[in-house]
Amino acid sequence: MEYTSGVNKVTFKSQGVNLAGNLYLPEGFNALKKYPTVVFSGPFNQVKEQMGAKYGQKFATKGYAFLAFDH
Repeated sequence: MEYTSGVNKVTFKSQGVNLAGNLYLPEGFNALKKYPTVVFSGPFNQVKEQMGAKYGQKFATKGYAFLAFDH
């Protein structure tokens, strides 16, 4: 899969369960470079499009890769 700057929809398995996430990448993202990264799972009563989206966008503007996912 090819990732681009901004938000990317991703899925992955954890302990046999399919999880959905949003991967926020900085402007000018280059897959050959390394980026500081944050993995975020909010409180149980929130979904990735709530606080994860706010934090993801902000961290991406600062040059981070940020994964917000629903648990």
